[in-house]
Amino acid sequence: MTSHPAQTTLIRFVDGDLPETEYASLRAHLPSCGACAAEVEGLRALTAGLATPPVAIDADAEAAAVLRRIRAATATAPPARGRTWWWGASGVLAAAAALLLYVRTSDDPGTLSARGGSTGASELARKVGVELEVAVERSAVRISGTYRNLLDRPAYVLVFAIDDKDEVHWAYPAYTDDKVDPAAVALAAKTTHAAFADGAVLDGLGAGTLRVVTLLSPAPLHVSDIEHLDAKARTPDALRARFRAADLREKNVVLR
Repeated sequence: MTSHPAQTTLIRFVDGDLPETEYASLRAHLPSCGACAAEVEGLRALTAGLATPPVAIDADAEAAAVLRRIRAATATAPPARGRTWWWGASGVLAAAAALLLYVRTSDDPGTLSARGGSTGASELARKVGVELEVAVERSAVRISGTYRNLLDRPAYVLVFAIDDKDEVHWAYPAYTDDKVDPAAVALAAKTTHAAFADGAVLDGLGAGTLRVVTLLSPAPLHVSDIEHLDAKARTPDALRARFRAADLREKNVVLR
């Protein structure tokens, strides 16, 4: 091998997806090419990071800290209009940095990875990481997030919450007009973390359990794909059965 392989080839090498002859050729190339060897090591570190358990935190202390930052950041903000609103990533996003729901793709306890599903869902689970930050204050929930996509093509994500009354509250994509049907947010192929463009606030929530759902898919789904379902069709098992090519991850948040 005399030329540098494409990054997508290096990603497939790290993931073990290359044909045997191409894999052997690239493996022979690495000892003589410091640039490729360094990139492969970096990709291996990124892949390992997707399966690394989150660092344990003192939830009570972190919650108290984030609430102080949220109150300070929003003390002069106008009241929210409607059930969901968004803020720019460069604004009060920095204030909502606790109560982390770390959406991971490994199968160790506490993971939010898919159970069953198709080969496509398995690939999404292995190669796309979505990390949500969920801050809870009274009857409002603030959601922001980052992602990392080791595929060689875009993936797509819906992020929504379902309350005890089976009402759906949308974080990504933005959904404020029932006359439109927004598509899932596109996650471009990236080997480094990228932030979602905006953060979302779900307000007017009552006490109870809020299911925060992340639905990754290889092709864009739409808000209507969830909104048109009844309560029985929105359970985790029902959603996985309906969207077999997708990877569904879920975390419950208790509102008091």
